[in-house]
Amino acid sequence: MRGPGPSARATLGALALVAVAAVLFWERFDAAPPARGLLFPADLLNYYYPRGDAVARRLAAGELPLWNPSLCGGIPELATAQTAVLSPQTWLTSRLPGGLALPLRIFAESLLGGAFMALFLRGLGLGALAAAAGGALYEATCLLGESFWPPMVSTLLWLPWLLLCIECLAQRWQWRWWLALVAGSALQILAGFPQLAVYSLQLAAVYALLRSVSLRGSAASASKACIGMAAAVILGAGVAGAQLLPTAELAGQSRRGAALSPEEVHYLGSTADLASALRSSVDPAPKLLAFDYGGGGNYAGIATLVLLAVGAVLGPSALVLPLLGLGALALLLSDGYRGPGAALYRLYAELPVVGAFRSPERLRLVTGVGVIVVACIGLDRLGRAGPSASPRRALAALGAAALAAATVAVLGAAGAAPRAALAWLLVGAATAARSRPAWVQAVRALLVALMLGDVFLATGAYGSLRSLPTAWTDRFHVLGHTVLDARGLAELQERAGWQRVEVELAMPATGAGPLAGSDRLRCLEPLLPRAWQDLFAALPRQARATLYDVASVAWVVRPRRAQPDADEDMTRSYAAFQARYRAGADPAPDPPPGFRVEILANEGALPRAYWVAQAEVRGADEILAHVARGDFDFRRAVLLERDAGAAAADPAQAPLELRPARIVSHAPERVEIEVDAPGAGFLVLTDTWYPGWEASVDGRVSEILRANGLFRAVPVPAGASRVVFTYRPRSFRRGLALSAASLALAGALPLGAHAWRRRRDRSALR
Repeated sequence: MRGPGPSARATLGALALVAVAAVLFWERFDAAPPARGLLFPADLLNYYYPRGDAVARRLAAGELPLWNPSLCGGIPELATAQTAVLSPQTWLTSRLPGGLALPLRIFAESLLGGAFMALFLRGLGLGALAAAAGGALYEATCLLGESFWPPMVSTLLWLPWLLLCIECLAQRWQWRWWLALVAGSALQILAGFPQLAVYSLQLAAVYALLRSVSLRGSAASASKACIGMAAAVILGAGVAGAQLLPTAELAGQSRRGAALSPEEVHYLGSTADLASALRSSVDPAPKLLAFDYGGGGNYAGIATLVLLAVGAVLGPSALVLPLLGLGALALLLSDGYRGPGAALYRLYAELPVVGAFRSPERLRLVTGVGVIVVACIGLDRLGRAGPSASPRRALAALGAAALAAATVAVLGAAGAAPRAALAWLLVGAATAARSRPAWVQAVRALLVALMLGDVFLATGAYGSLRSLPTAWTDRFHVLGHTVLDARGLAELQERAGWQRVEVELAMPATGAGPLAGSDRLRCLEPLLPRAWQDLFAALPRQARATLYDVASVAWVVRPRRAQPDADEDMTRSYAAFQARYRAGADPAPDPPPGFRVEILANEGALPRAYWVAQAEVRGADEILAHVARGDFDFRRAVLLERDAGAAAADPAQAPLELRPARIVSHAPERVEIEVDAPGAGFLVLTDTWYPGWEASVDGRVSEILRANGLFRAVPVPAGASRVVFTYRPRSFRRGLALSAASLALAGALPLGAHAWRRRRDRSALR
């Protein structure tokens, strides 16, 4: 039995090195954190873990979570994308405890992404050592630092896979790689972070054009290859149609349907501006290696920057120069509307979909990938003998490395200069030892150790994933001070019945563990129906009384500061909160003197479902203004955006106020209500109106009207009626049909091409 050849053994060796590096970087990143300088993973604990846990519970129960009733009166779960309901990674971890599943998944995805990058670099013809270095750098600088935003890791792991498929197809067309490109495109879209999927596909498109032109002998052959690869990506998007179409529908229903304003694009302020990213790229101090956040942007190691200069000189100009140019362009665009490339970014934001994205800092992903690829090419070409590496080019590379090292020494922070000098000395040693391959290989190994060791030391310890503190999400709290625990919530909910209990300001945004299923108006969704966005923007926090009435909020739990000058107490409390988090302590310490909790009964809350006799027609903006100001009697009538064409009760004979209806069952995708109407009128359910909800009254289909700007209403006749609301979104059904058709076509095209080729060969033999 024959074993793997030398090339296969080298590839396996590279993958083994990537795996070892993944373990070491994970241990460094997830080590016990320092006493100061931590980024508290607020989004991870307050959004991603609770939402992922809720989705996993439903998947484990055999349910498909299309709708989430727990946020903003209800929002489409699958369409929000970031919970990645249809991603295989979500299914594979759905039966594990959430506190174990999330860190296990992030580690596995970081390892897999690094392995894909190593395979891609091997596909470029690089040696095993350079490929392993590139894979380790990718998992450390582009994946692990994004662990606080799990769908980013899930999306980014597929980028090097796309590049690998394109490289193989550009070199030689093989249908198995074409199918792999279809699969990778679909899986990246399903992974849950559309912005990075779009940026990745833009990079992949440019790379496909670049490599097809440089590797194919004719323009016709290059055009055919590009068309074939574009078809694969389009079919991949079609395979992901069951996710893509609902997400597009929700984006159209939100403010993302049009280009965001500069203020909305830069909602995080200046925490990741271009200047801080450039400073960070030459600062070897420990930090969060996230390319899009804070001071961690784009650090890939000092030795990597020196080797970048080597790759720019020794690498194939048809590959490295476009990669460097694309990386520089992405870096310029990453400052969005506020930097030197603002005018250029305005043009870029006019491209389809792009203007709907926030945080353009994420474009630095493209820069990071370009730096890794060109630096690894430089490492591989360093000291190589032969016609492709003339002494003149070797000296030019040494000079470029010296210039890069000097620049880093001048601009870099403490510790950068000696690392740059050491990297340049190793480059010089490899250049001098060109005729001795064993020496060159030893120097390359030292350079890899310097590259990865530098990044290892610059990786900050955050200690937040290995033992995910799920206790922080099992109760509503403010800086660790418990506002309402599971027992308190259950007691209030029992008293409220089907009406809501609103916990103001507290985290998490939605329940997890014992809080799972709690129903709140609070929402941190990046995609949110526009009516809620407009209302929250116009509604002062202290003036939500009418909203609570209209939205059926029976109880309000409100954290308060009893003393107006309690800021210092709260500042100390925040420091203590961070310390308790790092120590894994229970999140229920004694509150500071200025902290107390009020539990208020809202006597004016409307029932969750009720009958009302009259309807009045207003414009959408006017209706939301009435809700914000509280200057309309919502017990007397419901506000609709258009004439329902239904016979309402005679105002002279109709009851002056609403009548409660009985909710028989309330599941996420199905609500059943019994109403006994004294006359013709409207049944109002204070759950969010959204396309895809269907209603029947006594088995007859009925249109759902938008009630009071936010909720659902259906006309009902006099007497007893049974009303059923069912969520069956057309976007999902159409997406499923598109997914099925795309899968069938993706399978049929290679088979058809194979059959055509066989017929052609038979004809040639006759």
